[in-house]
Amino acid sequence: YLLQEKLCWSYGERVGRRDSFYCTHISSAQRLPNGNTLVTQGPQGILFEVTPEREEVWRYISPCCSDDDHASFTRQGDSRTGGRYSLFTGLKYAASFGAFKGRTLT
Repeated sequence: YLLQEKLCWSYGERVGRRDSFYCTHISSAQRLPNGNTLVTQGPQGILFEVTPEREEVWRYISPCCSDDDHASFTRQGDSRTGGRYSLFTGLKYAASFGAFKGRTLT
């Protein structure tokens, strides 16, 4: 996160380091109103929210897989194998978001 060209916050290992999740495409980060950050690891198909203190709040691992011929899903609790689990991006909306008006969100 840059503020006036000064690094204010970072998360994860630097590029080229073990456990780095740097990616050149289909990934994103969204600063949330509560100060947390929503991170999309695009090629890995993973979304997670992290606090300013670098504590993970929750994690979603996409069960949707595709290859050149078909799509499939991994059952909850099973290991993902083969194929592509890519996610383009993820966004988190507040419960007050206009499209949710009149809808039950539970």
